[in-house]
Amino acid sequence: MKTLLERLLSGNREKETRDFSADFIRNRKGILKALEASKENGSVVGVYSRAFGDGMFLVAVESIDNSGKEAVICFHRYDMSGHVLSRNELDISDIKMILPFRNILKSNVLTSTGTSLAAT
Repeated sequence: MKTLLERLLSGNREKETRDFSADFIRNRKGILKALEASKENGSVVGVYSRAFGDGMFLVAVESIDNSGKEAVICFHRYDMSGHVLSRNELDISDIKMILPFRNILKSNVLTSTGTSLAAT
């Protein structure tokens, strides 16, 4: 059985797990840019936020609202493992750091039906 890291890297066949380098983004401008890229192409981002709980949550961005004082990020309701998020809207200031991936978000629960979360 593949680990989560191996599954994420499987989209890039020429890269092996031992060659993995994590480029965490911690500044607000960089975080917003990576979240906008996730919104555009449906790719996964690992999000560290106390509002989600402990650890990194693998999610994709549904929308970004820049109309207020700070950006509000709306994530898909499900994370990559198919679990429903406790909340799916966060202020950009609630996000401590992210790790962008190239993979498209697909829930394990929905994969058997061929449904992508980007389409829901």
